Amino acid sequence: MTEVNYKKVKQYIADLKKSDKAGKPEQVYLIHGEEMLCKSALDDLLDFLLPSGDRSVGQHLFDGGNENIPDAIEQCSTYSLLGGIKVVCIYDSRVFYSRQDSLKIFEKAKKAYDKNELKKAARYFLSMLGFANIAYEDLAGLDYKLLKIDSKQTGDLKWLDQLKEYCIDNRLPIPASSENSAILQKAVEKGFPSGNYLIITTDLVDKRRVLYKTIKSAGVIIDCSVPRGDRKADKTAQEAVVREKMGALLGRYHKKIDPAAFHALYEMTGFDLRTFIHNLEKLIDHAGKREKITIKDVNAVVSRTRKDPIYEITGAMAEKNLPQALFFMDSLLSDNFHPLQILAALTNQARRLIIIKDFVESTQGRGWNKGMSYNQFQSHAMPLIQAYDKILLECLAQWHTDQSGTGKGKKAKKPTSDLVIAKNPRSPYPVYLLLKNSEKFTSRELLDAMGYLSAADIKLKSTGQNPRLVLENVLFKICR
Repeated sequence: MTEVNYKKVKQYIADLKKSDKAGKPEQVYLIHGEEMLCKSALDDLLDFLLPSGDRSVGQHLFDGGNENIPDAIEQCSTYSLLGGIKVVCIYDSRVFYSRQDSLKIFEKAKKAYDKNELKKAARYFLSMLGFANIAYEDLAGLDYKLLKIDSKQTGDLKWLDQLKEYCIDNRLPIPASSENSAILQKAVEKGFPSGNYLIITTDLVDKRRVLYKTIKSAGVIIDCSVPRGDRKADKTAQEAVVREKMGALLGRYHKKIDPAAFHALYEMTGFDLRTFIHNLEKLIDHAGKREKITIKDVNAVVSRTRKDPIYEITGAMAEKNLPQALFFMDSLLSDNFHPLQILAALTNQARRLIIIKDFVESTQGRGWNKGMSYNQFQSHAMPLIQAYDKILLECLAQWHTDQSGTGKGKKAKKPTSDLVIAKNPRSPYPVYLLLKNSEKFTSRELLDAMGYLSAADIKLKSTGQNPRLVLENVLFKICR
């Protein structure tokens, strides 16, 4: 019935509210294209269909694996037990993938793999296996020639070995594509009960498919696609989308960015909206009360976060961001980091948070509050942290003296500086972030976290349990 460009979604909804169809919007929506643009369009649509207070009851979210399609259709075909609106979302669906798209899907898998997004890469990889009719039992000894990918176009395929092991270790199923596409098509043709809505998001569609034409005829298609090529026109379109999203975010915080800073940031991320926006949010935080973000900010904040992925998992744990923590755990294990090495990094982070929490609750900590801007932190809180560190080192030195019973001819052992908060006072921004994150934990939770980490250390060294499961268990407990 309707095709809407992502830029006009808000206008489409506004027009719908004014029209005589305000109480009867279309029941089927397909949102396809760039991930972040799809998410934004989905949020706008959900705000319209379901007031925010009703989402916990009325929204039913399904992962986009083809094996979930029958369950999603069944959910959308039944009335809500509590009455009212029901919205069923099939998120990141692969139902539109076809054998003809194998090279595109392969490229998406490689891009996700290069970014250490193994879960996402595995989805693409499994879709390719489904098109090739490869059974799960044949996965271990898979001959990549069966995928019918031209090695001249794709290069070395050794990276697929790691992806294959990831799928086997996590027992990820190989989807059957065609039958579920037909099931979905029939359900859309039949329609759903009044007050029930189906929303499908996907990154890739084939407009020649009968399913696509069926949805177009019965509902609304929202196009969030952006050219992905290397032509000048494609690159211009990509940069325009990035600038549009950047402008909206900067406007929300009343910020501006130097042209040089924008180009440096864009060069570091490329056309990757999620990473670009994540880094821009860091820069806004870093700028504090300053209106303008500069090239110095980009060099100080963004380059540092890209050096060592093990800092990403400790940062995610400190933020209580479980999905990100699990993602980086997968990435590190896939990069052959030893589980004990990851556990040690998490333990050090927990220890630092405990010390920071002690500072917050100390006399010096009265000069800190979580609403402080970065500039306020630098001028007011940072000197107090340095004073706290000095007292801490003096206490440690006295403790070492008392424990060792230093006599004549013996030098007192210099206390370790690993426990100080500001190891490098010239670089206070990481301390600022840790202080803000410490507010997400109570002292009791941090002490419990050390207990969980200690128990995990024993399990990894003595029980022979699956390291992945041990680390997952720790992260679930700490980030809950």
